[in-house]
Amino acid sequence: MKKLLMLLLFTFSLASSASSLEDKCFDSQEEFNSSHLNFSKRTNYGLGKNIEEGLEVSTISIEEAHQIFNLLKSKKYIPYDYKKVGCEARAHEMVKIMDRMCLTSAKAFLVGDISYKGIRWNHHVAPILNVKDEDKIIPYIFDPSVSDTVTTLEEWTEKLKRGKLLGYYKLNITNQYIYMPEDTEIGREKYKLKDTIKTKLGLGLFKTYETVDELPEDIIHLLKKVIK
Repeated sequence: MKKLLMLLLFTFSLASSASSLEDKCFDSQEEFNSSHLNFSKRTNYGLGKNIEEGLEVSTISIEEAHQIFNLLKSKKYIPYDYKKVGCEARAHEMVKIMDRMCLTSAKAFLVGDISYKGIRWNHHVAPILNVKDEDKIIPYIFDPSVSDTVTTLEEWTEKLKRGKLLGYYKLNITNQYIYMPEDTEIGREKYKLKDTIKTKLGLGLFKTYETVDELPEDIIHLLKKVIK
């Protein structure tokens, strides 16, 4: 009985902690510029980079970054384990959760021949926040589909590039409203209703098939149509 009571108290404390974090309003921003992409020669090789002009991103501590990552990961309705398609919907939902905490996030779109755990992508996207590390500001990525914890943008980029010596990749850093890589050419200053609808439909469909290893081609085609 005592163990059960302790378990219930622990579960309640976790729920309360997550709730209090979501109620918190972070309000510290830094301009995102080329100095934030001071990557190693290995990561820079074959990598083009583009940063949206005038982009500002919230700055938090590394402890807060881990807390926010765990909060995002705890959202069971977001199908992080369904990796074949749907990164756009997952990223869009995550930035909206961050919005509610007064966090101004950005998105990182890596475009190129990406292969992750046997899955091929022509692009992948996840949200970014800045993390203050002593006198440095380092962009961190929030991507529970690829990592078990928050990681630096450089580590995420290198992981998806897989250290390829051949091939060309483009890293686009955009505001949180951009949904697809091609939207960067048009620009966004607010959320589009159609992107919100695609996100909700996509999350529901992807959650349904999250535990399925192989899907019929017609279902995959439908899933792709939902997000485009």
